[in-house]
Amino acid sequence: MRSIFIMMLLLISLLQAWASDEGESAYAGDFTYLGVGGRALGMGGSFVAISDDATAVYWNPAGLSGMKRVEIGLMHSTLYGLDSYDFIALASPVKGWGNFGLCWLRVGIDDIMYTQAPHPYMPASLFNRPYVEKTFSTSDNLFSLSYAFRTWKGIDVGLNVKLIYVSTIWGFNAVGAGGDLGLIYRRGRFSFGAVVQDFTRTKLFWNTTPQPPETRSHVDVIDRNFRLGMAYSRELRKLKSKLILSVDVMSIYNFEKRVGFEWTLADTLSLRFGIQEKSGVERRNDITAGAGLKIGFVSGAAFSVDYAFLSSELGNSNRISLNMRL
Repeated sequence: MRSIFIMMLLLISLLQAWASDEGESAYAGDFTYLGVGGRALGMGGSFVAISDDATAVYWNPAGLSGMKRVEIGLMHSTLYGLDSYDFIALASPVKGWGNFGLCWLRVGIDDIMYTQAPHPYMPASLFNRPYVEKTFSTSDNLFSLSYAFRTWKGIDVGLNVKLIYVSTIWGFNAVGAGGDLGLIYRRGRFSFGAVVQDFTRTKLFWNTTPQPPETRSHVDVIDRNFRLGMAYSRELRKLKSKLILSVDVMSIYNFEKRVGFEWTLADTLSLRFGIQEKSGVERRNDITAGAGLKIGFVSGAAFSVDYAFLSSELGNSNRISLNMRL
């Protein structure tokens, strides 16, 4: 088991050596920071130190190490009525080897119409009406393979090896590979999490034609993102409920903070609230909220449906996700 982990680290080391010291691109790979799962998003995206379901493959791969059964996570939504936003994850323990996970995240716009006029150099009119010549799609895709294990000191360790593929019009696309490293340490009611996303400074290579004086195609670089989190959980036995408070900070956008709250009654109904700090021309705080319904079975299997509401200066949005424990 450890030999596989070492091999994966060697692979990442090769990727690190492959990456040059070019400067990062401002918005390269920004779709990977949108967040997944109604539960985590309802808590403001403050999930690095929790990561105890299938979405751990996205938030912190170290969280996979605590799973005892196969889990599947699904989410489908739209972004501001335009982009289709999909996520699917599979996490499973493998006896004697550790815990593994797979995920696919896609953000795209489909059936975009490309129009043409019979007489391109003349203004549109009754006799020069544009027509749809073809339709096309654009998409950003993230594929990842995760591996996690628990050390003898009780620290969970996780690794993502990921592939990013970007597809645009006219056959232009970009591809890149990178990796994430995560840790979780739980002690009593507290848990602490840390993730280094794209610690290889993931490079996206475009298949565009070089423009003089350039001698090679354009390359985008996704810079490292450090995410740190802490969570506090407490059982309220008299109320048959559980309370979780969490705080995260991420470096990629000037150390934006996330704060989350979750109250779960009888391990069935959950209510959530969160605050996301956003940087830009000026700092602002966006509000998130959500709810979840979980149904468990005597066998240990369970499924849960989670809803999240997110406020934003671009418009409010909703997320619904499904998590199944088999």
